[in-house]
Amino acid sequence: MNKFKKILRITEHDDERVQALEYRSYAEAGFLIAVLSALDVIIRGLVLSHPLSEWGMSLFVLIIYIISLELDKLQ
Repeated sequence: MNKFKKILRITEHDDERVQALEYRSYAEAGFLIAVLSALDVIIRGLVLSHPLSEWGMSLFVLIIYIISLELDKLQ
């Protein structure tokens, strides 16, 4: 996470309250992206039967999100 903050030039804060709010906002944004990706996979992949090339990236994003959740649990 710190590498991404450095790449995006996001400043670090010493205040724990601000860090908690920051973490919460990242978690909510990640959850929103995962929900949208899951909906995309369900609608385009299962309901409309579009080819994998149309909804494959959404499936990839969803898998990466699930892996990152599991890695967070290990820490």
